[in-house]
Amino acid sequence: MVNIKMGISKKSLNVAMGKRLRAIRKEKGEKSKDLGADVFSKPVSISKYETGELAIPHVVIVQICEYYQLSYRWLYTGAGDPYLLDQVPAEISDTLRNVVSLFSRYPDQSQDDIKAFLLELAKVLK
Repeated sequence: MVNIKMGISKKSLNVAMGKRLRAIRKEKGEKSKDLGADVFSKPVSISKYETGELAIPHVVIVQICEYYQLSYRWLYTGAGDPYLLDQVPAEISDTLRNVVSLFSRYPDQSQDDIKAFLLELAKVLK
C-alpha cells in the first residue's frame, strides 16, 4: 500500500521512522529494553520498530515522543528539529492522546477511512 499524500510505502515509512527512533535512543545511550520498559513495549518490539519490520503503533509513537520530548512531525517525517516540541496546550494534548489511543484500536482499513474523511473535512473547513 502506498501513502498517496506522502508518495511512499508504509514499509519505507516504517524503516525511516525506525532509523530516527534508533538514532535518538542511541544518542541517549539507552538500550532497547530501557526504552521498552518506559513505553510499555517489549525490547524485541522496539528492535523491530527500529528496523521497520513492525509499524510503530500510534499510541507507542505518542509515548515515545513524550518520553524523549520529541516532535511528532520530526519522528514521522524527519523534518525540523527533533527536540522542538509541538506547542500544544496540556488539555488539548490530553484530548489528542485519548483520540490517538482510540484510533489505534481500529483496523488499518478503518484508520485509512477515518484519515480520508478527516482530510476531506479539512478541505471543506479551509
